[in-house]
Amino acid sequence: MNEIRNYSIEEFIQFSTNELNSINDIQLLILKGHILVEYCLNCYLEAKSINKDTDFFKERFTFSTKLKIAKHFTTLGSIYDNLIKEI
Repeated sequence: MNEIRNYSIEEFIQFSTNELNSINDIQLLILKGHILVEYCLNCYLEAKSINKDTDFFKERFTFSTKLKIAKHFTTLGSIYDNLIKEI
């Protein structure tokens, strides 16, 4: 997973598109989609953290708590606020 952390946005889009396009089972698609969203959320929160040693992959926050942290403690803007509500 560490190598994926170093992907550019374009590389990550290509990676996630390849991962999701090959799935025909809707339950697996939802599960993998959730994993990719949480992965992005972890990376985002780490990037916004004032502590550069923060590792949201090892912290024991729930997905819901991570969304709340992103909503309440980062400046997302209206487009991203809507994205957080949709997630």
